Amino acid sequence: GQLLITNCFIDGGLASNHASGIEARGIVRAGFNTIVSQVNGTGGLSIAAGVRILDGHPAIGGNILVGQGTGQRVGIVETQVGTSPSWFEGNLFVGVTIPPYLNADGESPATEDDLNHFEHTTGNPSTVGGNYWPQTVATNSLFTSLANRDYHLVHPLPGGAPNPAVNRGDTY
Repeated sequence: GQLLITNCFIDGGLASNHASGIEARGIVRAGFNTIVSQVNGTGGLSIAAGVRILDGHPAIGGNILVGQGTGQRVGIVETQVGTSPSWFEGNLFVGVTIPPYLNADGESPATEDDLNHFEHTTGNPSTVGGNYWPQTVATNSLFTSLANRDYHLVHPLPGGAPNPAVNRGDTY
């Protein structure tokens, strides 16, 4: 079937090995959501993902993808070769580890520039760009109260700097 998810807060919960806010199969479109997942296990097998692509080519745009916990935290993970987004634009990755996107083909982006030019590494004709991965901004400073699960964006940041998540790309 087809699924459209928009303007939602999605909590993937807490798991010891695998947690994901959305597990995409078939035609999935996710936009303007805050998607949180958390793992408390350690090692490469403990993965928290905002979106876990099981099959197909979901459209993923304008989302805030938040990873929490002690394991590996990514915005998106592909579970098999040949799966990838058909649309991947304007997402904010927060609290993610390196790499922030796990590609099943083994070509995961390691920098923000790689993340925004991902169509070149996957070879897929998807729309990609405007994704932001604030490596130099403390996760807690982007939200009202991450500890209390209040994911409202703050602007400006403490100290007066503009919040990089505000007016970023075509959509906020």
